[in-house]
Amino acid sequence: MQVCVREFTFKKDDSDEAIRGVFDRFGIVIIKHLLDQDEIAEQREDIKLLLALRLQSLGEDRSETDDIDGIYARLAGLDRGYAIDIIRAAKDSPFFFRMMADKRLLRVSQACLGARSLLAVHDIAQFRIDPPDDDTRNFPWHQDFQYNVMSVNSVTVWYPLTPIAEDMGPLVVAPGTHHEILPVEVNFDQHASGSGTMHRVFRLRVDEEEAERRAVVLCPVDEGDVVFFHSLLLHRSGPNRSRRSRWTMNPRFGDALDPSFVARGWRAVRDKTQNLFEEQYPNLVVKMPARNH
Repeated sequence: MQVCVREFTFKKDDSDEAIRGVFDRFGIVIIKHLLDQDEIAEQREDIKLLLALRLQSLGEDRSETDDIDGIYARLAGLDRGYAIDIIRAAKDSPFFFRMMADKRLLRVSQACLGARSLLAVHDIAQFRIDPPDDDTRNFPWHQDFQYNVMSVNSVTVWYPLTPIAEDMGPLVVAPGTHHEILPVEVNFDQHASGSGTMHRVFRLRVDEEEAERRAVVLCPVDEGDVVFFHSLLLHRSGPNRSRRSRWTMNPRFGDALDPSFVARGWRAVRDKTQNLFEEQYPNLVVKMPARNH
Protein backbone atom coordinates (compact mmCIF):
# COMPACT_ATOMS: atom_id res chain seq x y z
CA MET A 1 0.00 0.00 0.00
CA GLN A 2 1.32 3.46 -0.92
CA VAL A 3 2.37 5.61 2.04
CA CYS A 4 0.59 8.96 2.36
CA VAL A 5 2.36 12.14 3.49
CA ARG A 6 -0.20 12.52 6.29
CA GLU A 7 1.16 9.35 7.91
CA PHE A 8 4.43 11.06 8.79
CA THR A 9 3.24 14.66 9.27
CA PHE A 10 3.06 16.23 12.74
CA LYS A 11 2.21 19.47 14.47
CA LYS A 12 5.03 21.23 16.30
CA ASP A 13 3.57 20.42 19.73
CA ASP A 14 3.11 16.68 19.09
CA SER A 15 5.01 14.38 21.42
CA ASP A 16 8.61 13.29 20.93
CA GLU A 17 7.51 9.70 21.49
CA ALA A 18 5.04 9.83 18.59
CA ILE A 19 7.63 11.46 16.33
CA ARG A 20 10.20 8.82 17.24
CA GLY A 21 7.86 5.93 16.46
CA VAL A 22 6.94 7.23 13.01
CA PHE A 23 10.56 8.13 12.19
CA ASP A 24 11.62 4.58 13.08
CA ARG A 25 8.98 3.19 10.73
CA PHE A 26 9.31 5.49 7.72
CA GLY A 27 12.69 7.22 8.15
CA ILE A 28 11.04 10.62 7.76
CA VAL A 29 8.78 13.10 9.54
CA ILE A 30 7.45 16.53 8.59
CA ILE A 31 6.72 19.07 11.32
CA LYS A 32 4.24 21.68 10.14
CA HIS A 33 4.92 25.32 11.10
CA LEU A 34 7.88 24.41 13.32
CA LEU A 35 9.64 27.66 12.42
CA ASP A 36 8.07 31.12 12.41
CA GLN A 37 7.46 32.78 9.06
CA ASP A 38 9.07 35.97 10.37
CA GLU A 39 12.29 34.06 10.98
CA ILE A 40 12.21 32.63 7.47
CA ALA A 41 11.66 36.15 6.12
CA GLU A 42 14.72 37.37 8.05
CA GLN A 43 16.83 34.61 6.52
CA ARG A 44 15.63 35.61 3.06
CA GLU A 45 16.58 39.22 3.77
CA ASP A 46 20.08 38.17 4.89
CA ILE A 47 20.53 36.27 1.62
CA LYS A 48 19.08 39.13 -0.40
CA LEU A 49 21.70 41.45 1.12
CA LEU A 50 24.49 39.08 0.07
CA LEU A 51 23.06 38.99 -3.46
CA ALA A 52 22.89 42.79 -3.59
CA LEU A 53 26.44 43.16 -2.30
CA ARG A 54 27.75 40.72 -4.91
CA LEU A 55 25.96 42.63 -7.66
CA GLN A 56 27.43 45.87 -6.38
CA SER A 57 30.92 44.36 -6.33
CA LEU A 58 30.49 43.59 -10.04
CA GLY A 59 29.62 47.18 -10.87
CA GLU A 60 25.89 46.55 -11.11
CA ASP A 61 23.13 48.65 -9.59
CA ARG A 62 22.22 47.38 -6.13
CA SER A 63 18.46 46.92 -5.97
CA GLU A 64 16.48 47.13 -2.75
CA THR A 65 13.14 46.24 -4.33
CA ASP A 66 13.62 42.84 -6.01
CA ASP A 67 12.78 39.68 -4.07
CA ILE A 68 15.52 37.04 -3.82
CA ASP A 69 14.43 35.40 -7.07
CA GLY A 70 14.52 38.66 -8.99
CA ILE A 71 17.87 39.76 -7.68
CA TYR A 72 19.34 36.27 -8.12
CA ALA A 73 18.16 36.28 -11.74
CA ARG A 74 20.12 39.50 -12.28
CA LEU A 75 23.24 37.96 -10.78
CA ALA A 76 22.86 34.66 -12.66
CA GLY A 77 22.35 36.67 -15.84
CA LEU A 78 25.96 37.77 -15.49
CA ASP A 79 27.32 34.32 -14.61
CA ARG A 80 25.57 31.42 -12.83
CA GLY A 81 28.90 30.61 -11.21
CA TYR A 82 28.30 33.54 -8.85
CA ALA A 83 25.77 31.35 -7.03
CA ILE A 84 28.70 29.51 -5.43
CA ASP A 85 29.86 32.83 -3.95
CA ILE A 86 26.44 33.36 -2.39
CA ILE A 87 26.28 29.81 -1.03
CA ARG A 88 29.73 30.14 0.51
CA ALA A 89 28.95 33.51 2.09
CA ALA A 90 25.57 32.36 3.40
CA LYS A 91 27.16 29.35 5.12
CA ASP A 92 29.65 31.68 6.82
CA SER A 93 26.96 34.12 7.97
CA PRO A 94 25.74 34.31 11.57
CA PHE A 95 22.16 33.40 10.59
CA PHE A 96 23.40 30.05 9.27
CA PHE A 97 25.11 29.20 12.55
CA ARG A 98 22.00 30.26 14.46
CA MET A 99 20.02 27.85 12.29
CA MET A 100 22.40 24.97 13.09
CA ALA A 101 21.96 25.66 16.82
CA ASP A 102 18.19 26.18 16.70
CA LYS A 103 16.65 24.45 19.73
CA ARG A 104 13.54 23.37 17.82
CA LEU A 105 15.58 21.64 15.11
CA LEU A 106 17.77 20.03 17.76
CA ARG A 107 14.79 18.81 19.80
CA VAL A 108 13.08 17.11 16.88
CA SER A 109 16.38 15.66 15.63
CA GLN A 110 17.04 14.16 19.06
CA ALA A 111 13.51 12.75 19.11
CA CYS A 112 13.95 11.20 15.66
CA LEU A 113 17.28 9.58 16.48
CA GLY A 114 16.64 8.77 20.12
CA ALA A 115 19.97 10.50 20.77
CA ARG A 116 21.04 12.19 23.99
CA SER A 117 23.77 14.23 22.32
CA LEU A 118 24.11 15.55 18.77
CA LEU A 119 26.97 16.70 16.54
CA ALA A 120 26.67 18.98 13.51
CA VAL A 121 29.44 19.32 10.93
CA HIS A 122 29.46 22.73 9.26
CA ASP A 123 31.17 21.47 6.07
CA ILE A 124 28.28 19.14 5.23
CA ALA A 125 25.44 21.44 6.29
CA GLN A 126 24.05 22.93 3.11
CA PHE A 127 22.38 26.01 1.79
CA ARG A 128 21.07 25.27 -1.72
CA ILE A 129 19.95 27.40 -4.61
CA ASP A 130 18.35 25.33 -7.38
CA PRO A 131 17.43 27.73 -10.19
CA PRO A 132 14.92 27.04 -12.94
CA ASP A 133 16.02 24.75 -15.78
CA ASP A 134 19.43 24.06 -14.25
CA ASP A 135 19.77 20.35 -13.50
CA THR A 136 23.51 20.41 -12.69
CA ARG A 137 23.01 19.57 -9.03
CA ASN A 138 19.91 17.37 -9.31
CA PHE A 139 20.75 14.13 -7.54
CA PRO A 140 19.18 10.84 -8.65
CA TRP A 141 18.00 8.39 -5.95
CA HIS A 142 20.61 8.39 -3.18
CA GLN A 143 21.30 8.22 0.54
CA ASP A 144 23.00 11.10 2.34
CA PHE A 145 25.22 8.92 4.52
CA GLN A 146 27.84 8.21 1.85
CA TYR A 147 28.35 11.94 1.32
CA ASN A 148 28.45 12.82 5.04
CA VAL A 149 29.74 9.77 6.97
CA MET A 150 28.77 10.98 10.43
CA SER A 151 26.94 8.44 12.56
CA VAL A 152 24.91 5.87 10.66
CA ASN A 153 22.06 7.04 12.88
CA SER A 154 21.90 10.64 11.64
CA VAL A 155 19.30 13.01 10.27
CA THR A 156 19.09 15.50 7.42
CA VAL A 157 16.96 18.59 8.07
CA TRP A 158 15.38 20.22 5.02
CA TYR A 159 13.26 23.33 4.89
CA PRO A 160 12.52 25.94 2.19
CA LEU A 161 12.87 29.71 2.40
CA THR A 162 10.01 30.10 -0.09
CA PRO A 163 7.05 27.72 -0.58
CA ILE A 164 7.72 24.67 -2.75
CA ALA A 165 5.15 24.17 -5.51
CA GLU A 166 4.73 21.16 -7.77
CA ASP A 167 6.54 22.67 -10.76
CA MET A 168 9.60 23.57 -8.64
CA GLY A 169 10.93 20.02 -8.47
CA PRO A 170 9.91 19.09 -4.92
CA LEU A 171 11.78 16.58 -2.80
CA VAL A 172 10.82 12.95 -3.50
CA VAL A 173 11.35 10.28 -0.81
CA ALA A 174 10.95 6.51 -0.55
CA PRO A 175 9.60 5.91 2.99
CA GLY A 176 10.93 2.84 4.77
CA THR A 177 14.18 2.54 2.77
CA HIS A 178 16.46 3.58 5.64
CA HIS A 179 17.67 0.24 7.03
CA GLU A 180 20.92 -0.49 5.14
CA ILE A 181 23.95 1.28 3.70
CA LEU A 182 23.94 0.82 -0.06
CA PRO A 183 27.15 0.09 -2.00
CA VAL A 184 28.57 2.77 -4.27
CA GLU A 185 30.66 3.12 -7.39
CA VAL A 186 33.39 5.71 -6.80
CA ASN A 187 35.26 7.89 -9.27
CA PHE A 188 36.98 11.11 -8.13
CA ASP A 189 38.33 11.75 -11.64
CA GLN A 190 38.44 15.53 -12.20
CA HIS A 191 36.12 16.24 -9.26
CA ALA A 192 36.38 19.79 -7.93
CA SER A 193 35.85 20.19 -4.19
CA GLY A 194 32.95 22.50 -3.36
CA SER A 195 31.34 22.16 -6.80
CA GLY A 196 28.20 20.51 -5.44
CA THR A 197 28.52 17.59 -7.85
CA MET A 198 29.50 14.73 -5.55
CA HIS A 199 26.72 12.66 -7.16
CA ARG A 200 29.12 12.29 -10.08
CA VAL A 201 31.70 10.79 -7.72
CA PHE A 202 29.43 8.43 -5.75
CA ARG A 203 26.95 6.44 -7.83
CA LEU A 204 24.80 4.41 -5.50
CA ARG A 205 23.63 0.98 -6.60
CA VAL A 206 19.92 1.63 -6.18
CA ASP A 207 16.93 -0.43 -7.22
CA GLU A 208 15.34 2.58 -8.92
CA GLU A 209 12.21 0.69 -9.94
CA GLU A 210 11.50 -0.20 -6.30
CA ALA A 211 12.32 3.35 -5.18
CA GLU A 212 9.87 4.81 -7.69
CA ARG A 213 7.22 2.33 -6.56
CA ARG A 214 7.56 3.69 -3.02
CA ALA A 215 8.01 7.31 -4.10
CA VAL A 216 6.18 10.06 -2.22
CA VAL A 217 6.37 13.66 -3.46
CA LEU A 218 6.65 16.25 -0.69
CA CYS A 219 4.46 19.03 -2.00
CA PRO A 220 3.45 21.58 -1.06
CA VAL A 221 6.00 22.46 1.63
CA ASP A 222 5.25 25.87 3.13
CA GLU A 223 7.39 28.43 4.90
CA GLY A 224 8.05 27.17 8.42
CA ASP A 225 7.48 23.49 7.58
CA VAL A 226 10.54 21.33 8.32
CA VAL A 227 11.37 17.88 6.95
CA PHE A 228 13.56 15.48 8.96
CA PHE A 229 14.80 12.31 7.24
CA HIS A 230 17.25 9.54 8.06
CA SER A 231 20.69 9.61 6.42
CA LEU A 232 19.94 6.20 4.84
CA LEU A 233 16.54 7.15 3.41
CA LEU A 234 16.43 7.04 -0.38
CA HIS A 235 15.44 10.40 -1.85
CA ARG A 236 16.03 12.46 -4.96
CA SER A 237 15.69 15.92 -6.43
CA GLY A 238 13.11 16.86 -9.00
CA PRO A 239 13.70 19.13 -12.01
CA ASN A 240 12.75 22.74 -11.39
CA ARG A 241 10.55 23.85 -14.28
CA SER A 242 9.08 26.92 -12.61
CA ARG A 243 10.23 30.52 -12.90
CA ARG A 244 11.56 30.61 -9.34
CA SER A 245 14.54 29.01 -7.60
CA ARG A 246 14.31 26.47 -4.79
CA TRP A 247 15.96 28.00 -1.73
CA THR A 248 16.56 25.38 0.95
CA MET A 249 18.46 25.01 4.21
CA ASN A 250 19.95 21.58 5.02
CA PRO A 251 21.73 21.11 8.34
CA ARG A 252 22.67 17.55 9.32
CA PHE A 253 22.78 16.18 12.86
CA GLY A 254 24.55 13.00 13.95
CA ASP A 255 24.33 10.87 17.09
CA ALA A 256 27.43 11.73 19.12
CA LEU A 257 27.19 8.40 20.98
CA ASP A 258 27.13 6.20 17.87
CA PRO A 259 29.92 3.64 18.62
CA SER A 260 31.44 3.66 15.13
CA PHE A 261 31.41 7.47 15.05
CA VAL A 262 33.08 7.71 18.46
CA ALA A 263 35.63 5.02 17.57
CA ARG A 264 37.07 7.12 14.73
CA GLY A 265 37.18 10.24 16.86
CA TRP A 266 33.99 11.66 15.28
CA ARG A 267 35.68 12.13 11.90
CA ALA A 268 33.17 13.03 9.17
CA VAL A 269 33.34 14.19 5.58
CA ARG A 270 34.88 17.62 5.18
CA ASP A 271 36.47 19.38 2.24
CA LYS A 272 39.76 17.58 2.90
CA THR A 273 38.30 14.16 3.76
CA GLN A 274 35.87 13.52 0.91
CA ASN A 275 37.07 9.90 0.52
CA LEU A 276 36.13 8.99 4.10
CA PHE A 277 33.36 6.59 3.05
CA GLU A 278 35.83 4.60 0.96
CA GLU A 279 38.23 4.50 3.93
CA GLN A 280 35.61 3.38 6.45
CA TYR A 281 33.53 1.05 4.25
CA PRO A 282 35.90 -0.44 1.63
CA ASN A 283 33.67 -3.53 1.23
CA LEU A 284 30.85 -1.30 -0.07
CA VAL A 285 32.94 0.54 -2.67
CA VAL A 286 33.52 -0.40 -6.30
CA LYS A 287 36.31 1.67 -7.90
CA MET A 288 35.44 2.79 -11.41
CA PRO A 289 37.95 3.53 -14.18
CA ALA A 290 38.70 7.13 -15.05
CA ARG A 291 36.22 8.70 -17.43
CA ASN A 292 37.20 10.78 -20.42
CA HIS A 293 35.78 14.30 -20.49
